[in-house]
Amino acid sequence: MNKNTEAENPYATPTHSSEIERERAKLNPLNWKLPFFATGFIGFLCLILCLILVTFGFSSDIMGFAVIFSLLSIPLATVVYGAFVVWLTIQRIRTGTNTLIITLFQLFVLGIMPLSFFVLWGVVFIAAWSVPPRGINGG
Repeated sequence: MNKNTEAENPYATPTHSSEIERERAKLNPLNWKLPFFATGFIGFLCLILCLILVTFGFSSDIMGFAVIFSLLSIPLATVVYGAFVVWLTIQRIRTGTNTLIITLFQLFVLGIMPLSFFVLWGVVFIAAWSVPPRGINGG
C-alpha cells in the first residue's frame, strides 16, 4: 500500500509534536503538601502547649517547661523544614519542574513558621498572665 491508498482512521488519537518530543515531568506532590504540613505543625504545637498549660495550670514550672519546649522545637522544626525545601528544590531543578511560585511559596512558609508560632505563643502568655494566681485555698 502506498500513501494514496491508505485510509486515515477517524478514531485514532492525534499525536502532537510536544507529546512526541518528551513527556513532561510531573511535580512531586510533596512540594505542595510539605508547606501545609509545616503550617499545621505550628498550630498543632500551639494546641498541645495550650492543653498542657490548661491541664497542669499556669505554675512557674509548667510555664518554664513550655517555654523551653517551644524554644527547642521551633528552631528544630524550621531547620528540618528548610532542609526538605532545599532537597525538594534540587530535585525540581534536576527534573526541570522548578517554578518561581512553588519556590516562593515554600520560602514564605519557611519565614512565617517561626513568626506565626511566636505570635500565637505571645497570645498564650498574655492569656496566662491575665489569669489571677490562686491562693493555697483556691481563692
